[in-house]
Amino acid sequence: MNLADLSNIIDGKLIGDSKLTLDYLSPLNDQKENSISFILDEKQLKTFNKQVASAFITFKEIKNIANQIIIKNPQKALAKTIDYYLKTKKNQSQTPTQISETSSIHPKVVIGHSSTIGENCTIEANCVIGNNCKLGNNVILHPNITIYDNTVISNNVIIHAGTVIGADGFGYYKDNNCIKKIHHIGSVIIESNGEIGANCCIDKGCLGKTIIKNGSKLDNLIQIAHNASIGKNTLIAAQCGLTGSVKIGNNVTIGGQAGIYATIEDNAVIAGKSGVTKPIKSNYIVSGFPADTHKTQLKKQAFINKLYKEKHQ
Repeated sequence: MNLADLSNIIDGKLIGDSKLTLDYLSPLNDQKENSISFILDEKQLKTFNKQVASAFITFKEIKNIANQIIIKNPQKALAKTIDYYLKTKKNQSQTPTQISETSSIHPKVVIGHSSTIGENCTIEANCVIGNNCKLGNNVILHPNITIYDNTVISNNVIIHAGTVIGADGFGYYKDNNCIKKIHHIGSVIIESNGEIGANCCIDKGCLGKTIIKNGSKLDNLIQIAHNASIGKNTLIAAQCGLTGSVKIGNNVTIGGQAGIYATIEDNAVIAGKSGVTKPIKSNYIVSGFPADTHKTQLKKQAFINKLYKEKHQ
């Protein structure tokens, strides 16, 4: 990608080397060398403490950054940059897929190019695995699973029927009253010893990764949005939904039908049907909507019950 060409495409003001050529896009929290990254609002600017990327797309001019493109509409610029990047990578070289001889591939399985399947894997009927995917050893995929491009599944992972891993996140922007798509080019990483229930949806990151760490277990019918991070040995019961970029700590337990909108630290317990709208500290037990400590919720409920009885006596 040429920096000057990109500046014209996204209608930005270029500061720096117009001849600079870049190979990658990278998120601010995981910058790569020879890439362009993004600082699109004040919140991201506050977290910016290290410059690794060669250039940045910014919402205003930022001192000490040599190469930057200043834009007016951050979401539109992000979408157009991703589209331009995808065009430059359209004819990228492909390599043959490698499948271990010890793995079992059932009928009507489709596997894309540049992927690898480790030892002793079982891939049951009608599964689809995209391009540039990597499955470790002893992975079990039950029927009708869809694995999108760039997904990594580590050793000893079990995924149940109907689950979709790596679909685009729910990303759009408005342009002249039209809703337009922001393509997602990140990945999903599922670390070792995990289990994913039936009919779950785990979206890929926009630029970076959605990650489920070692030993975590997900029940059926769970939605994990783009760029979310789930810590080690965490349990999530059925019908939960996690919004984009949410971070869940290690050894967390989340009851069924909970909605998670904020960070949850290690060893917390979230009761079923809770709505977590603000950060939950380590070792807390919370319930209700908006979620609060369980003891507080019980006191509130007792108070409401008392008022109700007094009114109806």
